Amino acid sequence: MKLSVILATCVVMLGSSAVWAQAPVHDQKWIENEIRKADLFHALTVGDPEGVKAALKRGVDPNCTNSTITAQPLLWAALASTRANVETLLAAGARLNQTGPYGNCVTCAVVGRHEELALALLAKGASPNEQRVDGATALSLAAADGQGRLVLRLLAMKVNPNQQDRDGATPLIWAARRNQSAMVEALIASGAKVDLADSHGRTPLMYASMNGFPAVVSTLLQHRAKPELRDQGKATALLLAARYSGDQRVIRALLNAGASAADVDASGKCGWKLASSRRYDEAAAMLRAKTPSALLAQARATNPISVSRRIQNSIGLIQTSIRAFQQRTNCASCHQEGLALVALGAAKDRGFAVDGKVIEEALQRIGSDSENLGPVLAQIPANPEIAKLAPAYDIGDLAPGSGYIFAGMHAVGVPGNPGLAGPAMLIAQNQERDGSWRYYFHREPMQSNFATISLFALKAMNAYAPPEAAPMIEQARVKARAFLLGFRAETAEIAAARVLALQEAGASAGEVSGCARELVALQRPDGGWSQTPSTTSDAYVTGMAVYALHKAAGLPATEPAVARGVQFLLRTQDEDGSWYVNKRCMPGNTYFNAGFPHGQSQFSSFAGTAWAVMALTETSPAQGKTASR
Repeated sequence: MKLSVILATCVVMLGSSAVWAQAPVHDQKWIENEIRKADLFHALTVGDPEGVKAALKRGVDPNCTNSTITAQPLLWAALASTRANVETLLAAGARLNQTGPYGNCVTCAVVGRHEELALALLAKGASPNEQRVDGATALSLAAADGQGRLVLRLLAMKVNPNQQDRDGATPLIWAARRNQSAMVEALIASGAKVDLADSHGRTPLMYASMNGFPAVVSTLLQHRAKPELRDQGKATALLLAARYSGDQRVIRALLNAGASAADVDASGKCGWKLASSRRYDEAAAMLRAKTPSALLAQARATNPISVSRRIQNSIGLIQTSIRAFQQRTNCASCHQEGLALVALGAAKDRGFAVDGKVIEEALQRIGSDSENLGPVLAQIPANPEIAKLAPAYDIGDLAPGSGYIFAGMHAVGVPGNPGLAGPAMLIAQNQERDGSWRYYFHREPMQSNFATISLFALKAMNAYAPPEAAPMIEQARVKARAFLLGFRAETAEIAAARVLALQEAGASAGEVSGCARELVALQRPDGGWSQTPSTTSDAYVTGMAVYALHKAAGLPATEPAVARGVQFLLRTQDEDGSWYVNKRCMPGNTYFNAGFPHGQSQFSSFAGTAWAVMALTETSPAQGKTASR
């Protein structure tokens, strides 16, 4: 396979590859114009008003389209920038009601969590009803984020509270999925249908129950939400709560509202069986008291699945989703082609069966994404300004996207070569003065803190920087170590990413061990780790934590913290091989089905499954010499 110049990055939105493929890459005027546009979008990204004015003065069209995100400056300014920059663009002739795949300036302002700006844009005459290509509206997005003043304003403007997106989700589902009790009240008061289900057959009550949100569950039940309804997997709200959250307050409320403990889902499991198998002990005790004795006796029969079989099931699911993603998109991504390759590479190294064709196809996608850009980037030594044309440089996503992609390539054995050295050096040069690598667009969980981004930037730099750059790379690692050791981790994800990043940065065993102890201290009583102090343990952070403690800190699989983390992962895995991780990001990316379970939470669940696979493969016995087929 020819991998000449690979600089694929995780672009924020879909469609950029087609733009690059059609671009006259050898035309100097085109290059100069693209550099000016990059300057404008970069100034909007970092909130630089003078830079915005300077770019417009140099002749950038305020209604141009950016090749990375296929969006106009006004939409990106509403999402990433300040009100002053929005006003500057409008004064320069930007059209207020221009639209794109991501809706209009109002929907973009909501995603950027700029509620006041969204209200101001509505006051100027921006449409309140514009939908994104995935069908999401400003009302759904604002309800999910708890932007109360905006939600009330949109409802006062008669925006439909029952508008369904392409996945069938209503604003009420969006609010319930994100634990927004006040938004649920406001939507129901304006006519939202309490039991309107999405394409998966799930209602707001089901989402609130499965994620363990008792206040939302109580509100919905007060408004006569039906607990007996079933989703496409024949699960009721009670069964989903027993499987995923185990929250006894939720389960008690559902039982009091008439939910039946005798119901079973498509797998034949009742609530007691689900809760007990996942060690939700208090919930299991509550459900046991309500479950018919005949069902209790039937539920005791189990056929345990080996750890290696569980891992293999997950690998198969990851591979299936990679292919589905490739069939439905035209860009490489940091999840399906980046983190997934890291997981598949780790599994292959441990002797698990990995489909070599899937890896080859993913690498071909990465290579083709940058093939048309190669002739332009080759001019960087003669004209450093050309570096601004690297995909996602202008929106501050060069290091995050490239870091994940390069780490994935390295994990599956792509060797260093001159074509990869240049892009790796661009990543190195994007290091901040404090020693970190940054991002400007939040996409939790994969892009939500500087430690994780720095981890993958270090991996990419270490793998592909040229030998002659060794002194510069070592200096970058020294700066990275200082950054990583210079703060106390606020979350378990930051703590886990730091342990792994310190290893990449060449930290001493003592430095890694000290930070590993801090990570162990953040372990929850259930054996897992959580993304934030207010959320429940999940596979994403637990997988990362177990992997970090074993792989980087050198703790054996028998060490209590590692063993408890492994057990958490094993008992919370679904029968299909996936782990559920609730989506908590504001969705800048427009949603589509990429062939992985869990609907609109499938991308966070995919990432969680990848980390869980890495954790389990590293802590399980190697499977033999044959690693691919």
